[in-house]
Amino acid sequence: MGHGIQSGMFDKLTMIVSPALTDFLSDHRWGFDKVFAPNTELYKDLNLYGDDAVEFILSFSKEFNVDVKEFDFNRHFPPEGDFVLPAIIRLLQFKSQPMYVPIKLIHLDKAIEIGRLNNELITMVNGLNN
Repeated sequence: MGHGIQSGMFDKLTMIVSPALTDFLSDHRWGFDKVFAPNTELYKDLNLYGDDAVEFILSFSKEFNVDVKEFDFNRHFPPEGDFVLPAIIRLLQFKSQPMYVPIKLIHLDKAIEIGRLNNELITMVNGLNN
C-alpha cells in the first residue's frame, strides 16, 4: 500500500475553514474574532515565520494527529531575525528576494483529512485550487 496521495482524493475544495481548525487557530494563536478563509496564508496573512511557525505546525500536528516528518519548513517560512540587513545585501548583490511556497488554511484542512502535511499534498491542493 503506497503512501502517495491518490488521484480523486479531493473531488472539490471547501469554501470554508473547518470549525475544528478555526477553533485551534483561535485558541492557540489568535485569541480574537478573526475571520479565517481557506486561502489565508500562514506567513503572509497570519505573520507566522521562524520558530513561531515551527512551533505552530508541530502543535497542529499533535492536535490533529498529522504527520509532518516530510514537511520542509525552510521551503515555506523564512527564519526569524533581521529582515533589513539581508535585504540590503541582496540588493547590493543583485539577488532576488527568496520565494516561499505559501501554506494556506486549505492545506491544513486537507492535511487533517488525510493525516499528513507534505509537498505532495500542497502541490495537489494548489492544482485543484487554480
